[in-house]
Amino acid sequence: MRRPALFVYGTLRRGEPAQHLLAGADYLGAVVISRRFDLRALARYPMAWSPGRHAVAGECYRVSPLTLRRVDRFEQIPWAYRRRLIRTLLGWAWIYLGHDGADLPRRGRRLPHGLWRSVPRTHEGRRVCRTGLAAARRYRD
Repeated sequence: MRRPALFVYGTLRRGEPAQHLLAGADYLGAVVISRRFDLRALARYPMAWSPGRHAVAGECYRVSPLTLRRVDRFEQIPWAYRRRLIRTLLGWAWIYLGHDGADLPRRGRRLPHGLWRSVPRTHEGRRVCRTGLAAARRYRD
């Protein structure tokens, strides 16, 4: 049986600060997963929760067990996130979801469009938790 892929939607995506953790992983493609999640923009990263009512856009990678353990440590399993298996158009994949039992409540700005990259950055590189075309133009890199 083929091992599941890893679905990433935030700082592990290409061009994002933690993408180096996926060095050596096989990029499988961009994917939008079904409308069962709630994606929020926290201070410098996004967090998805389930259940929810929105789709989430991201990327899928084929990763080794060693890489998966390294990413688990980065995502602070089991304190901040939990890892769950989901079905995508590219097959089964792991996703990191917010851990409701952690001290991190569902806070931050909801991203109903499901796209973390649409949250613009300030000139310091921080994400601005504002959505909409006017805000994107104002805070574009």
